[in-house]
Amino acid sequence: MTWRTRHPQCTEPVSSLRGARGLGWNVSQALAEAGAKAVALLDVKQDLGDQAAAELHQTTGIPVQFYKIDVRDERAIAEAVAKISDDLGSVDIVLNSAGVVE
Repeated sequence: MTWRTRHPQCTEPVSSLRGARGLGWNVSQALAEAGAKAVALLDVKQDLGDQAAAELHQTTGIPVQFYKIDVRDERAIAEAVAKISDDLGSVDIVLNSAGVVE
């Protein structure tokens, strides 16, 4: 069973930490295809994030914004959340698939 068959309509803005690749990217794609109103991708890699946002927008036609952040920086996360709210409206779904290995 896919996300779409269990949740046929996802009409809210979505924010995905570490959304430029891996699990965050795959779930962001699924939510966009299921009808998300907009997607915010957050990642530390600018080039991957820009590419992922452009690709997701091109394939789905919905607004997709990329925000470069380091999840170890709490202030950067707070600033990104405020910017996302300004750019896309309130966020109803947040997927955090970021991890830090030190």
